[in-house]
Amino acid sequence: MTYIALIILLVGIELIYFKIADTYNIIDKPNSRSSHTYIALRGAALFFL
Repeated sequence: MTYIALIILLVGIELIYFKIADTYNIIDKPNSRSSHTYIALRGAALFFL
């Protein structure tokens, strides 16, 4: 039960971070050297450390 609550909490924090990153334009825009072709939010990997 504790692990489920922790997972829900971390997902909620990550969703809040996505809104903050979108508001403050913390994004990675692809260019000719990028491996991705779409705009991606940066910094979300912090929650998986």
